[in-house]
Amino acid sequence: MYKNIFIIVCLLTASAFPWEFIGPEDNLEITNLYCFGGGHILAFVGETPDDNPLLFRSRDYGDTWDSITDCGLPRVYSVEKQIFSYNNRLYCGPTSQSLYFSEDSGNTWIKDSAIHCGGNNAYSFAAKDSILLVGTYGFFSRSTDYGKTYKDYILIPGLEHDIGAVFCLMAFRDVVYAGTQYGICLLYTSDAADELDGVDL
Repeated sequence: MYKNIFIIVCLLTASAFPWEFIGPEDNLEITNLYCFGGGHILAFVGETPDDNPLLFRSRDYGDTWDSITDCGLPRVYSVEKQIFSYNNRLYCGPTSQSLYFSEDSGNTWIKDSAIHCGGNNAYSFAAKDSILLVGTYGFFSRSTDYGKTYKDYILIPGLEHDIGAVFCLMAFRDVVYAGTQYGICLLYTSDAADELDGVDL
């Protein structure tokens, strides 16, 4: 049975904050949204039977919606974490299903065989030039070639389970900040050459 979670729009006015139901359908669990700009929106649907759409797309700010049924995403897991755009790809991490990417604005998705994520979510992303970081559980994976290959880095060796999920990554100058499941904020700089192979992100 689906939860009654709908996409709604808040119209900001000086006097009130009314909400309007805009679809795409009743009785859908919408777990994530991604906006391309110009009224182009993707709506990700949660766990759904085989004959139901996994995605809906609107190109007119939500006035009308088209369904996408066979898109390549796993059906029994939902996309609840960050949707990330990088190097002409969209990335997402369905629950416990590693990393998927799309090169056609979300119509089709491919499981990224270059990264393993240890069977965990791809929770978070950060990127700069050719470098892409993907936060998972107790570690993150780093690519220096636009996501073609990855190398794994444990945030604090021996404390992976104390750290938990890397829910957010932020790159600023030569520092990477990681916000984790248990409230530990970690940072690495380009001085940590032994552990991060001289990362300049």
